Amino acid sequence: MNLETMAICDGIDLSDCHTRKDIISKIIASGKLEFSYLFTYLTEEEKEQYFYNLQESKRIDYLSTKNDEFIFDYIINNYKNLEEFLILRLTRLLKNEKLKYEVAMKLIANGKNFYITSIIDLITSDILKMKLINRMIKQGDSEFHFLDFIKSLKDDKNKELFMPSLSIYSQVEVIQSFKDKNLKKQYSLKKEYSIYRSVLVAATEDSEFIKKQFLRINIPIFQNNLINLVTDSKLKLELINLLKDKNVQKFHMSNVDECYNNFKTEINSEEIAEYNIDDAITIGVELECCNKNINNYKKVKTVFKDFEIKSDCSVKSGFEIVSPILHYTKKDMTKLKSVCEILKDCKFYTDSSCGGHIHIGADYLESTREMYMLLYLYNNCENIIYLICNKEHSKTRKSGIVYAKKIKNAYLKASKKGSLNENLTKEEMIKVLEQINETRYKGLNLQNLDNYYKKTIEFRMPNGEIEFDELILNIKLFTKLIQKAHDLVNANASNETKIQALRLSEKMKEEDRLEIFLSILFDTEEEKNVYRRRYKTNKLFFESLTNKLFYKNEDFIEIDEDSKKLSKKSNH
Repeated sequence: MNLETMAICDGIDLSDCHTRKDIISKIIASGKLEFSYLFTYLTEEEKEQYFYNLQESKRIDYLSTKNDEFIFDYIINNYKNLEEFLILRLTRLLKNEKLKYEVAMKLIANGKNFYITSIIDLITSDILKMKLINRMIKQGDSEFHFLDFIKSLKDDKNKELFMPSLSIYSQVEVIQSFKDKNLKKQYSLKKEYSIYRSVLVAATEDSEFIKKQFLRINIPIFQNNLINLVTDSKLKLELINLLKDKNVQKFHMSNVDECYNNFKTEINSEEIAEYNIDDAITIGVELECCNKNINNYKKVKTVFKDFEIKSDCSVKSGFEIVSPILHYTKKDMTKLKSVCEILKDCKFYTDSSCGGHIHIGADYLESTREMYMLLYLYNNCENIIYLICNKEHSKTRKSGIVYAKKIKNAYLKASKKGSLNENLTKEEMIKVLEQINETRYKGLNLQNLDNYYKKTIEFRMPNGEIEFDELILNIKLFTKLIQKAHDLVNANASNETKIQALRLSEKMKEEDRLEIFLSILFDTEEEKNVYRRRYKTNKLFFESLTNKLFYKNEDFIEIDEDSKKLSKKSNH
C-alpha cells in the first residue's frame, strides 16, 4: 500500500498536494493516522527528517538504530529542550567515548548536573574524566558534583592531583578509594588526617597493619571506631581481645555473632505470661546510665547488636542506650534483660542525672476517644504515677522537675476551654495535644504523636533504671495503662472496671484513688502489692520535697460519656 492509497482510505483529501512531501505533511496534519504506522512506510531519508514526530519511547527506539554521529547531533541540537534523563538515555546509545565526553562537557557548561554523574560513569578514560573535572573546578562547581568522578579515576596518581581542590573530608573519601594499599597506609599516618585515622587505617584492609596501629595508638576513641569499621569477623575479634578494658571488650563481643549467646540472659517465660499484656503493643526503652571509665566507651555504637548507644549531655559521665522497637515477648524481654545485666557487670550505675524514659507505640490507641481515656486516667492519677514508677524508697530525681514536668494543670485549662472533644479528627486532636504539651520535657510527652520516625507516647517521669526487675515493673505499668485506655473505651457501661474508672473524677483520699487505679490496671493482689509498696515508701520522700511536685488544690478531669469530651471537675 502506498501513501496516497493509505490517505484516501482514511478520507484525507490530497487534491492540493503536488509532492510526496506535501502528502506526508497533509497526513500528519490531519491526525487521522497514527504516525508510528505512517513511519513504517517512509524511506530512510524521510524517517531521518520526520522521526521527531514519534512518541518519546519510539523515537529512542529509532535513534538506537542510528550511528553515533546522528545520535550526537540530535542531542547537541536539542539538549536545551530535552529532559536530563532523556539525555542520559541517549548518551548510553553512544559508543564513542569522545562523543560522550562532548555531551558531558555541554551539560556542565550549561549547569545541567542532575544526571551528570551517571553520564560521566559511561566514560572510562581518565584523561577525558580529568578534563571534565577541571572544567567543573574552574567554573566553581560544588565538590559534591565532581567528587565521585575523582574517586572513579583508575590511576591513584591522577586522583592525588585533585586533592588540593577538596575539603579534608572529601580528601578522606578519595584516599579510601585508592587501589594501592601502601599509598593508603602513607596517608593514614599523616598528621592532617589524624581525626580520620581509624577510617583510613581500616580502609587499608591489611590485617597486620591494622593490628599494629591499633596497639600503637592506645586511644579508646580510635580503637573502638576501628573495631566498628573492620568487617572481617576474625580480625574484629582479634582487635577486641587486644583491648585493655575488659568491660569494653564485653560490649563489643555482645555485637559479634560468635559471642552473642555468651552474654545473653534468659528471662522466665512464665513471668511474661502472668501479666497478660498484648504483644501488639510496641515498646521503646531509654537506659541512661553512668560509668567512672566512660571515656573508654567512646565510639562504641551498640550493645547486643541493635541497642544503640547515644551521647546525652544531661547524663553526667555516661550515655543512654536506646532500644529497638520491642514487644512484651520472651524474646524481646530477654534482649532487654541481657543489656541490663551486661551494664551491671561492667560497673554501670544510675544517679540523679539519669532518666528512665519509656515509649509506647501511639498507634495502639486507634481513636480520639481512646486517647482521651488515657488522658483521663493519667491526669486523675498523675501524682500516684510519679510515686509508683520508681523502685521502693526512691524520690524523683531533681532533674525531673526540669525534664519531666507534671502536665495535669495544662490539661485542666484545656478541658475547661472545651478544647478536647470527640468532634476533633485524629489529626486535629494531635495538634491540640502538641500545643498543650508545648515541649517534650513533660512527664507525659505527646510531642511524637505525628513524628514520622517514631509515633510514640513517652513516659519521662521514671528515674534511670538498669535493674531489670525494677525496669520491667515500669514497662508493665505503662503498657497496662495504654492497654486499659484502649479496652475501657470499647467496654459497655455495665463493665465493672469501667464503672470503677469513671469514679476517678470524684474527690477521695489518694490512697483510695490508688486502689481504684491499681484495680483498673492489674488483676492479682500480688501485682498490686508491688506498686502499693512503691507508693507507701516513695511518698515519704516526696512529702519532704517542695511543692513543685504537688498541687495545693486538687481538681480532676471528668470524661462525659454523653458529650464524649473531657472537662474540668472541681472538687473544692
